[in-house]
Amino acid sequence: MKIIKCLSCSRVMHIFPSDTESCIFCSNILDRKNIIDVFEKSPSALKSLISTIDTRIENEEFDAAKLYLSWILEMAPGPALIDMGENIEIVPKSGEIHWRRLLVNLKCKSDIQLLSKGRSLSSNPFFEAAFHTASEIEKPVYLLVQKAKECVFQRLESELLTMLNQIKSNSGSAKITEFKQKLSSVQSITLSNIKDLLTIEKDLKEHEIDITAIINEYKNTVNTIFVSLKTVGDINKAEISENEKRNWVSKVDLRTRASESEAYELKGVLHSNPLFIRFEQLKQEQNTLEISIKDNLKTLNDIKTQIDEKIKSFNTKISKPYSEAIEEMQKGNYALSITKITQDRFDKIVSEVLQSIEL
Repeated sequence: MKIIKCLSCSRVMHIFPSDTESCIFCSNILDRKNIIDVFEKSPSALKSLISTIDTRIENEEFDAAKLYLSWILEMAPGPALIDMGENIEIVPKSGEIHWRRLLVNLKCKSDIQLLSKGRSLSSNPFFEAAFHTASEIEKPVYLLVQKAKECVFQRLESELLTMLNQIKSNSGSAKITEFKQKLSSVQSITLSNIKDLLTIEKDLKEHEIDITAIINEYKNTVNTIFVSLKTVGDINKAEISENEKRNWVSKVDLRTRASESEAYELKGVLHSNPLFIRFEQLKQEQNTLEISIKDNLKTLNDIKTQIDEKIKSFNTKISKPYSEAIEEMQKGNYALSITKITQDRFDKIVSEVLQSIEL
């Protein structure tokens, strides 16, 4: 593992034995003449151990690499005096040993793999140790990886949420189609009922005028009868003889019975009048429609409640895998998230992030 600077984009990065000759940021060809070996002037024993560690990391033999790292941990970070037998040598200041510890701890063989493994580097003690002991050449390398990892996490989280919203939009519509159809049907019936009700109310108002005229006519007739009766009854008793009185009583009795009969007949005429009959029918239809509309409104509310419950249940069901994927990412496990969006899409996100990342 060495540090190299890309002459095309001027960014610095680690280059590993298995890497291509291309810059991970701009994809241009790297010139290995620009490789920076921070341990170039280090003791040969230290350089040999570092080379062995790099080989172990390359072969994904992380336990062995961890063992070798423990052997040289006292030699770095520097500067430190190292007793190499006959000569006392100085180990240069460097965070590269700690960076290798970071790779081994997360079981990564390259910086690219760090982007999809482990939690945020800002809370990683190995990253903190590497950055704390880094030289001015190394710091930009570490910061670019840290920033890229944060951006990849944000992009991946955003991608998952976008996919989830799309699924909710598509599948949610399919799930509630039957409820929409029910709503449409009930709404149509209710609107038709309301339209009929308005028509009935209009007819009622028109018939009310005619009925009022009939009722007034009935009242006037009855009043005339009783006025006549009242006139007979108001005759001064002193002005008539006993025979006349009996005659008048007999006439009043006859007139009363006739009035009662006429009143009954008038009532029968009123109730048999076509306008009155239609008026009563309209009132009954109005009452029936009002009951139907109330029932339909209740049905609408019931359907709305069912829709809300279905949507809530559906959203909870489809959201769970995506929520779990994001939670696992926060714990440092990207496997579920990558499976959701596919490896190709994740690789594209990483590529886009690396191309745009700047300090």
